[in-house]
Amino acid sequence: MPDTSLSEQIPESLDDFSPEWLTRALRADGSLQHARVVGVEPEILGQGEGFMGLIARLKLEFDEPEAGAPTTLIAKLPTPIAKNRVMGELLGAYEREVRFYDGFCDQVPLRAPHCYYGARDPNPAAEYVPRIVTTMDRLPIWLIRLFMAFSMFITRFVKRRYALLLEDLAPARLGNQLNGCSVQECGWALRTIARMHASLWESPLLDEHFWLQRLDLNPRTLHSMYQQSRSTFRDRHRERDVPGLEKIMEWLDVNALRLYAELYRDSPHTMIHGDFRLDNMFFEEGRGEEGLRILDFQISGRAPGAYDVAYFIGGSLAPDTPHADEIELLRDYHATLSKHGVSNYGFEQCLRDYRISLLLVLHRVAMTNAIDISDERGVALMNSWVDRLAGRIRHMDLDALLDAPALQR
Repeated sequence: MPDTSLSEQIPESLDDFSPEWLTRALRADGSLQHARVVGVEPEILGQGEGFMGLIARLKLEFDEPEAGAPTTLIAKLPTPIAKNRVMGELLGAYEREVRFYDGFCDQVPLRAPHCYYGARDPNPAAEYVPRIVTTMDRLPIWLIRLFMAFSMFITRFVKRRYALLLEDLAPARLGNQLNGCSVQECGWALRTIARMHASLWESPLLDEHFWLQRLDLNPRTLHSMYQQSRSTFRDRHRERDVPGLEKIMEWLDVNALRLYAELYRDSPHTMIHGDFRLDNMFFEEGRGEEGLRILDFQISGRAPGAYDVAYFIGGSLAPDTPHADEIELLRDYHATLSKHGVSNYGFEQCLRDYRISLLLVLHRVAMTNAIDISDERGVALMNSWVDRLAGRIRHMDLDALLDAPALQR
C-alpha cells in the first residue's frame, strides 16, 4: 500500500531527512526491502555553484546490509538565501524540476539521475502563471517594475515546500564551469543535448505541459530587469576592462527586445534544458560521451535548441578558442539533429539562432543583481561567464545580424 504520508511530510530542511523518513521513502521507491536506515550524515555540496537550491549528500547507515541499497543520496531543497528563494519561486524553478522528475524525464533520451523521491506543495495558481506573466508584460514599464517589486515582496511569505532525493552520481566527475572544458568534452555535451532537442522537436508534448514556458514569455519584463541591473553590472566589471563589453551592453540596451522577437520568428521550438552548463553535468571517466549525465532542470522550457548551445559554449569555452572550433562544434550539433530526424532546419538558420542566443544569454547573465552571488566562487564564475560570452560576441556584426532577411526552413 502506498505511503501517502510521504507527500504530506515534505522535508523543509536537512534535519527533516531523518533515518525513519528516509527508510519509508526508499521503501516506497522500491530501493529498500528489508534494511532500515539508522543513521544519516549530511554534507552540503555545490557552494557557489547553484544559486537557487540547497544541495547535500546524505551518507546512510543501515541496520543490516542489503544488496542494491544506495549508501549515499543527493537531497535538493530550495535555497535558504531569501533573495534567491524569492527568485526561484517567481521563476517556478522548484515546481518545474519536481514536475520534470515526475514522469516527464522518462520521455526524453537524456541520462539524468534516478529520482527516489520528489514532492511539492500544491500551487493552484501554477497553471495560470504563463497567462499572468504574458498579460503583465504588456503593461507600461513603470507598472511592470511596480508589479515585480510587489511580487517579490509577497513571495517572501510563501511557505511552499519542495524536495527531491536523487541518485548520487559519484565517483563520476562533476563538471566545473569555472575551469571550462576541452573542445572534445564540449562536443560530447552538444551531441547529448541535440538528441534531446531532436526527440521533442516541434512536439505536441510541449503544449501539454504548461511548465515548459517559452523563453520569450515576458521579454519586456526581462529587459526592464536588465536596465535596472546595468549600473550594478557596469560597476562590477569596469575595473576588469573586458574588451568590447560596454559596447555590447549598450547595443543590447537598444536591441534586446528585437532579439527575442527574431529568435522566435522563424525557428522551430523544442524543449531546452535552460541551464545547460558544466556545473550541471557529471562525466564517468573513460566512457566519453556515453558517460555524460545531466542534472538540474529548474529552468527547463521551450525555445529553439540553439539557445542551449549558446548557453553552453558561451559559458564553457575560453575567449580565445579559435572561431573555426566554435563553428565545427555547431556543425556537429546540427548534424546530430539531422541524424535523429530533424529535417526542417538548415545550418544557416542554426548559426543565426546561435548568435542571437549568445546575446540573449549575456542579457540574462547581466541581471545578476536579482540573485545573491556574494561568495567567492559565484563571483569568479560570473566573471568568467562574461569574459567568455564577450569573447564570442565581440567579433560579430550585431547590426547585420538583425538586418538579415528571414531564412527558409
